[in-house]
Amino acid sequence: NRLVVEGSHDANITIRSHTDSTIEISGNPAKFLQGHNVFGTNDLKYLVARLFDRLCMIDELQLKPTEQEYNAIQDGYYRLSRVDVNEHFFFPSASLARAWLRAAGRSANMKFRGAGLFKEGTLYFVPNSRRFVPKIYFKYDEINSKDKKHRLPEKLLQIPELVEYAEKSLRFEIKILSTQLNDWELHLGCNWTDDVATMLINDQFISKLQLSAN
Repeated sequence: NRLVVEGSHDANITIRSHTDSTIEISGNPAKFLQGHNVFGTNDLKYLVARLFDRLCMIDELQLKPTEQEYNAIQDGYYRLSRVDVNEHFFFPSASLARAWLRAAGRSANMKFRGAGLFKEGTLYFVPNSRRFVPKIYFKYDEINSKDKKHRLPEKLLQIPELVEYAEKSLRFEIKILSTQLNDWELHLGCNWTDDVATMLINDQFISKLQLSAN
C-alpha cells in the first residue's frame, strides 16, 4: 500500500515497498522539498538525492540503506517512470503573455504532431500521447486556482517575486512517460546531466514549433 508522506507546506509524495530492497516513490520532488514547483533545478540527480536524504530523516519510514545503496542513489542508479521538464519564458506583462498564448492557440503547429489543442487554458500537442506530451500554459493560473492540489499555500502566495514570476511567464513543458524515457535511454537517473532538460525542451519542442508570421 502507498504511504502518504507530508513535505514542505503540506506538499505530499507517496512511497511504498517494491521489493524487499527497493522502494517506489511517486510525486513531485521539487514541490515536496520547497512547497512549490514554480521554479526548481535542472539537476535531476541532485533533486532526487536531496529527496532521498529528506526521506531518510523521517523515522517512521524506517529507511536504512546500506552505504552502497545510499551511494548508488546519490549517483543516479535508479529507474525513472515519468519526468516533467519545463522552461519559462518571461514577458513584460501578464497581458502580453496571455495574448501570445491565444495567438499560438490559433496558429501554432508542431512538426509531426499538427495543430495544438486548447483544454482548460492549456495548449496541448497530442495530449493523449503515451510517449510524451508537450504543452504551454500559465503557471500563475494553476498556483492561484481553487484546486487545493495545485494552489500554492497562502504563505507562499504572499511572496511578490514568486507570484510575479508565475504571472508574467509562460511555461513550456514536456511530460515524458516511461516508454519514451526508455527509447531516449533516460530511464536511468545516472544518464541525466545538467543540460538534458534544456536540450529536450529545445530539440523536442521549441525547434519543432511552427508559428505564423503574425
